[in-house]
Amino acid sequence: MKKKALGFVALAAVLSLGFTACGNKDGADKSTDGGEKTEEAAKFPSMIENEADSLEGGTLKVAMPYDTQFQGVFSYALQEDAYDDMLLQPAEQFLFNTGEDFRYNDTGLAVPEFDTDNNKVIVTLKDDLKWSDGEPLTTDDVIFAYEVVGHKDYTGVRYDDRLGNIEGMEAYHAGEAETISGIKKIDDKVVEITFNEINPSVEYGSGLLQYAMPKHYLKDIPVDKLVESDEIRKNPVTTGPFTIANVKTGESVEYVANEHYFKGKPKLDKMVITVVPNSTVVDELKAKRFDVALDMPSDSFESYKEIEGYQNVGREELYYSYIGFKFGKFDKEKGEAVADPNAKMADKALREAIAYSIDTEQLGEKIYDGLRVPANSVIVPAFADLHDSELEAFKADPEKSKKILEKAGYKDTNDDGFVEDKEGKELVINLAAMSGGASSETVADYFKQSMENIGLKVEYTTGRLIELNSFYDKVLGDTDDVDMYAAAWGVGTDPNPAESFGRTAQFNMMRYTSEDMDKVLKDISSQKAFDEDFSKKAYKDFQALVKKDIPVIPINYNYRISVVNDRVKGYNYSYYVSEEIPNNWFGVSVTEEKTK
Repeated sequence: MKKKALGFVALAAVLSLGFTACGNKDGADKSTDGGEKTEEAAKFPSMIENEADSLEGGTLKVAMPYDTQFQGVFSYALQEDAYDDMLLQPAEQFLFNTGEDFRYNDTGLAVPEFDTDNNKVIVTLKDDLKWSDGEPLTTDDVIFAYEVVGHKDYTGVRYDDRLGNIEGMEAYHAGEAETISGIKKIDDKVVEITFNEINPSVEYGSGLLQYAMPKHYLKDIPVDKLVESDEIRKNPVTTGPFTIANVKTGESVEYVANEHYFKGKPKLDKMVITVVPNSTVVDELKAKRFDVALDMPSDSFESYKEIEGYQNVGREELYYSYIGFKFGKFDKEKGEAVADPNAKMADKALREAIAYSIDTEQLGEKIYDGLRVPANSVIVPAFADLHDSELEAFKADPEKSKKILEKAGYKDTNDDGFVEDKEGKELVINLAAMSGGASSETVADYFKQSMENIGLKVEYTTGRLIELNSFYDKVLGDTDDVDMYAAAWGVGTDPNPAESFGRTAQFNMMRYTSEDMDKVLKDISSQKAFDEDFSKKAYKDFQALVKKDIPVIPINYNYRISVVNDRVKGYNYSYYVSEEIPNNWFGVSVTEEKTK
């Protein structure tokens, strides 16, 4: 449920890493690639239905497929990866949950009220809330979270321009003010947050923290020391249905029922989540050592497609994989992307030819066993009200690609099988691709071969696949040896694309700009967009513009799978929750003593 917990992620990492956010319908009901459901996607429910009676108590054994140790930062304000997020979910309850449309609602610990006329959000806590140590949860704890994340010594990644939009936050963050003037405590249950300017993204959580922090427990720890403190790493005080009882560093977390949870004590007495290597997790399930395996790797689906005594549940992930083209560089003095009309990939014909060279359907079927489907837009289908399901995806047509190149003046003048540029000079396109995932080389080679099949000479940047951090050093650093790159974008629960397509956005890694894009992004973020019809049209215009200009080629949407034993009841793998079950782990129980 985090708001853009990870802004971007390497394609290689996405092959084995699932995002954790909040607020999606059952993936089986969603459409992809112009509205056609995939056969595989339709097979998976998002919730386990079990008619057997629940046992009182019991212990749930959960496997978390991961090939290294987890970091163990048990705070939404301080953690930086999806694995720590998964580990914290049973122990933490959000202030705001989301509905099917991903907008904040009142099923969490607090009720948000949006006063758009006055640029305010009024947050009202529900009655009799307590932390896991029995202390009351008040607006002091809500405000404390903003004071930590906004502090000049804050070491995490949650502070951004959206939080800086709160009145007085920039002065506080710079150390020029001791308090945040735009955050006002009305009483122990009500806090008023005033923004400099409000737009529809606030309804998806933009500028709002989704969590409180226990001030009584953490206030005496220096902000820059919080992330390493025992209060965060070993003995966190939390608000969820379970509390963390024991941490085996990097390996496992043991949880016990939280008797102070605002919906009452959960059905289970205990849970244990254990890191299990991707290479052995299927064998562990077959040996009945675990009840649940979270976020299984999609490129090994055949190995766990049918395990006796287990069911598969699935959901669409809030990300898309894509190929991006470099248009220019980011001018740090101007604070904006500056496109170079002479850049190699500035020619739309070249980008269009590449778009028609790649068979995204084959990619999903052959490499991911149907768990990835062709993407037609950079607005993911999970945003059902905004995703343009009628927008046609690029369909593989190599002959069309060749005709586009020839018409644009790219011809093979020396009969070496590769076209030269319009001036008859050698054309070499540098593709940056990442190492790390089980299928990363296969996917990168597929892209490269697809382009070579239409006569484009493609070489890997540095001559090989690049490690994740080095990859983004190059792409974000606008080095001259990157003409195009393969990556993926985690959209979070806010569909606003300004962070990845805006002229001033550093994560506009294409460095693509246009007046048309400026206008449509302004419309999406305007006060007018509080009108639903206006907003839908603005998002539709945005998607059409991306298809027209081709700054990126959307490649695939991902379908994520968890495996659940038949003795488990009430397991909910969807993004959104309900008034009765406001945390996915709260309603889970077991129906038999042992794993079946």
